[in-house]
Amino acid sequence: MGRALFLAVVTCWTLTANAWHFDLIGDTPYSDFERTHLPSMLAEISADDPAFVVHVGDIKAGSARCDTSLFEDRRSLFDTLNRPLIYLPGDNDWTDCRRKNNGAYDPMERLEVLRHIFFDASRPLGGQTLNAESQQGFPENRRWQKDGIVFVTVHLVGSYDNYDSPREHRKRSNAGRTWLNAAATLANDRQARALVIFAHGDPHFKAYAAGKANKAYLPFLNLLRAIAGQASHQVIFVHGDSHNQMIDQPLLRADGTPIDNFTRVQSFGYPFMGWVRFSVTDDPAHPLQIEPRVWAPDDDF
Repeated sequence: MGRALFLAVVTCWTLTANAWHFDLIGDTPYSDFERTHLPSMLAEISADDPAFVVHVGDIKAGSARCDTSLFEDRRSLFDTLNRPLIYLPGDNDWTDCRRKNNGAYDPMERLEVLRHIFFDASRPLGGQTLNAESQQGFPENRRWQKDGIVFVTVHLVGSYDNYDSPREHRKRSNAGRTWLNAAATLANDRQARALVIFAHGDPHFKAYAAGKANKAYLPFLNLLRAIAGQASHQVIFVHGDSHNQMIDQPLLRADGTPIDNFTRVQSFGYPFMGWVRFSVTDDPAHPLQIEPRVWAPDDDF
């Protein structure tokens, strides 16, 4: 069993009487070392009985082949978890499969294989089924609710979201924004405690704040700012891609002032192993306590 180290506990929020939590991982496994030890980390996560675990994409290194056998291996790995697991495709998992060292695959063909392996409704990931809706044509875009919190996944990937393939990018990104907007409307109508949004790609908030957002991410960021700016609840955007675990508030209004009810959480990623725990609290202003936990096998300490 490995060891997890708490990196941060933000303020003294009180957990609810019916406390529950969920966990975040991403950008793993990238190496043989991570593939060897990730089962132990998943077992440690599972031992604390999370309501669900979310993997925000990149289940292999960018230089690794996109063979179906690798996808099946990751599927079997995730199925060792005794809780529901929600997975979002990352750029390493399909858009970058066109690279020669990835096998020179057709990215759209690889995406369909991923959907078959990971998003077959009759084969839920992990040990239990999560009661979630899926967007027609985009089964990786999902939505569910628990105790007044609305959760939504949006298929947005790194490497500029496959922008070099305009037709595919436009169709998927338009569908993703429609799906996200519907989740935001649901959260407003239900007077939700929070809206939690999961994606893989880092949309680069600093560039956006400087007026230099990449065109691939600009419509998504504009929608995210509109959703957070109009919400009376907390909006939490969770992503991977950049391998730099952080918790901050980088989204600004058009006038340059921070949107106080918006929080960005980025997962751990290679070469660092760990997860981020989100625990439900009784504080209306901060319904989720966020605790990063870096992890390593016992024999590496």
